[in-house]
Amino acid sequence: MADRRTGSDRRARHLIPEPIERKASRRQGDRRDSPRLAATLELDDGTGRTAAKGELGLGGASFTTVRPPAGDKVILRYALGETVLEAKAKVVRREVHGQETTVHVTFGELPLEVELALARWLDGGGKTWRSQG
Repeated sequence: MADRRTGSDRRARHLIPEPIERKASRRQGDRRDSPRLAATLELDDGTGRTAAKGELGLGGASFTTVRPPAGDKVILRYALGETVLEAKAKVVRREVHGQETTVHVTFGELPLEVELALARWLDGGGKTWRSQG
């Protein structure tokens, strides 16, 4: 099979008229789908519950704590008016700053009611939304 490749340098063929360039700006800045707002979250990593200050958004959250989750999964809880956000989240990044650790998580599937309540909360700038009736 290697004998078929001899004498054929694919990079030198110039099949594409102009060079493909990566857009440097694509990876810079905030790439989130929704804003994040400050929140005090209740965390449960299976070894116990704790509270941590952080930011909450539609796709995930970040929080800073002296007791980071033991594993790569955590359950987050936050009261959104009459609806309680309870989301299973996956740890995607940890940043150690001295004794504190900032943990970044993404949510799995959220129930529609919870996702709508979270979107209303974010749109309202963090103000508690209550249903009418």
